[in-house]
Amino acid sequence: RVPNNDGFDFSNSPFATITDSFLRTGDTCNGFAPNWNNIPTTNFKMERCVLWTDDSDVWTIGNSFIFQYGIQSTVAPMHTFNFTDNDVLHYDQADPKGPVAIIRGNHHQRLEHVHFKNIRVNHEGQAAFLEIIPWPSSTSQFINVGSGGAGWPLPAWKIETPINDVTFTDIFLTGNSTANPGKITINGPDTSSPVTNVTFTNVMRHGVRTTASSPGVQVTGITSGIVFDGAADSAPPSVPGGLTAKAVSSSQINLTWNAATDNVGVAGYRIFRSGTQIGTATGTTYSNT
Repeated sequence: RVPNNDGFDFSNSPFATITDSFLRTGDTCNGFAPNWNNIPTTNFKMERCVLWTDDSDVWTIGNSFIFQYGIQSTVAPMHTFNFTDNDVLHYDQADPKGPVAIIRGNHHQRLEHVHFKNIRVNHEGQAAFLEIIPWPSSTSQFINVGSGGAGWPLPAWKIETPINDVTFTDIFLTGNSTANPGKITINGPDTSSPVTNVTFTNVMRHGVRTTASSPGVQVTGITSGIVFDGAADSAPPSVPGGLTAKAVSSSQINLTWNAATDNVGVAGYRIFRSGTQIGTATGTTYSNT
């Protein structure tokens, strides 16, 4: 491998399809940037592929991604990307541990109609899983990209980078669940760069269905239409029963209870003492000290 050896970088490239391939890179597997000619990049498909990215450890901040949209780019509107039935065996372990997918419009770049379906990801404790974060419109300066902030200077202008219609369907994160849950971050920085209509359907992280209140899910800023399984989770879970408490010392008490049931899934439990929340649990036990 060599420094900055991206896999597929698509610029000025409509109607590209990749199927039945194995791709291992030292940097981003699928990059939709840079582009200096303002020609749309649209209608991309990737199906039945196996993907692996290693951090190249060349730059001070190593971020390698499986799917990267819009960074380092002055591309025209980008739309209609479909990723179906793919396996992610390994992704960036560097600090700050890049996510599987980063979606971030750049320089007047509208990004929409991005769809992930039936994606299986091997999680090895990386902090981040998915990020959808446009550049704020207040960014009006030269932006340097590359090693240590040096590299290709992009022209200074006001940025407007709305992101719309992104779906994640049947996504399965498995592997090491002890270090991090696999964070999902969505942030619309301002009214010129909002995030709208993002849908999560059957996104399972370590056997637990992801909901808006799941650990590691952060939705902030100017957003609308951010939906986790829609109406499928309209009914509340049952009340957990069978609570027992055992004092194991003068300073520790252990709680156990029967699992709640739900038509979609139970993300976890909140622990209260005298009406005040003191903790959370993903299972049916809790130790209070």
